Amino acid sequence: MSRQILSKITDQLLDETSPPLRLKRALDDFSALCSQVTDVHPEATFDAWAGDTFLDTGVAINPQAAAQCVQDYRRSVVFIRGVHAALMQLKRGQPGRTLRILYAGCGPFATQLLPLLTCFESNDLEIHLLDIHQSALDSVQQLIGYFDLKSYAIQLIQGDASGYQHSEKLDLIIAETMQKSLEQEPQVAVTINLAPQLSKSGVFIPQVIDVDLCLLPKHSSTEKLLAETKVLAQLMSLRAEFAERLHRAGDWAARADVLKQESQATTIPDIHNLADYQLALFTGIQVFGPYRLEAGECDITLPQLCTEFSRLEKNQTLSVYYELGQYPRFVLSQSD
Repeated sequence: MSRQILSKITDQLLDETSPPLRLKRALDDFSALCSQVTDVHPEATFDAWAGDTFLDTGVAINPQAAAQCVQDYRRSVVFIRGVHAALMQLKRGQPGRTLRILYAGCGPFATQLLPLLTCFESNDLEIHLLDIHQSALDSVQQLIGYFDLKSYAIQLIQGDASGYQHSEKLDLIIAETMQKSLEQEPQVAVTINLAPQLSKSGVFIPQVIDVDLCLLPKHSSTEKLLAETKVLAQLMSLRAEFAERLHRAGDWAARADVLKQESQATTIPDIHNLADYQLALFTGIQVFGPYRLEAGECDITLPQLCTEFSRLEKNQTLSVYYELGQYPRFVLSQSD
C-alpha cells in the first residue's frame, strides 16, 4: 500500500497538467510520510544551524534543513521532472543496460530520485546515495523499507561529495548542494570533483548553473522586477565541461588560482536613474533539457544583494571572481 501511495504522488508530480496546488499537496504528502517514518522533520537552516557540517569546501546543511528543501515546491518539481527526463533519455539510448546513478547530497528523503523509482524496474538502475551525514542515510534506509524498494540495487555511502571517488564511470550524477548565487554550500567544488567521473554519454544534473551580475531596481513591484533588471555580466556558467577544465588544473589551490585569474571587470553604466538600482547576483538553473528554474522562481534562484556596494557611481569599474574554500562565494571589489 505504501508503494502505491508513493507511485500516486510521483504520477501527480510528473503530470505536466497538474496545477500548482496539486503539486504542493503531493510534495506535502511526500514530506509528511517521510517525517512520519523517519522522525526527521523539516526545519529552516537558521533554526537548525548546530547540525550543519563545515567542510573545507563549504557548508553541508543538516538533515532537517535538507528536508526543508522539499517545501521549496517549484524547485522540487522541476528537479524531479528533470531527473526523470534524463533517466528516460539515458534508458532510450542504452536499452537493456543497467544505469549507474550517483545522488550526491541526497539528504534524509532523497527527494529528487526516491519517488521516481516507482517508474522503473529494479534491474534498470544501480543507485548510489551519498551524504556527509550518517543520520540522513539512516533516514533514507528507513524509507527504502517503508516504500517497499528493497528489490532495487541501492548503496548508501557516507562521505564528502567534494572528494568522493566512484569505482566506475557513472551514467547520471545528481548533485544539488547549493544556495543562491553559489554561496556558502559546496556546489562548485562538488561539480569539479564529480563531473570527470561521468561516462562519455553521461548526464550531470543540474546541467547548467548561470550566475549574472545585475542592476536590480530597488522599488519595483514583483511583477516588473525581472523585466526592469539590467544584466551587467555573466560571472559563471557552471557545467560539467567547465568543471572538468578546473579539475585538470590540479589541486584545489591551483583551481582557486584559475578562478581568480579569470576575474571579470565590469563597469557600472551611465544611466540617469542609477540611484534607483542596487547590485545583485541572479542565478538561473537548467536542470535538464527544458526543465529550468529562472531567476526568482525558487529559494536558490532569489536575487543576492551585493551589500558591499550600497552606493553606486556611474562608470565605476568592479572586479569579480569566485572564491573556493570554507565559505565559497563571489568576491566583488572596486578596480583601480
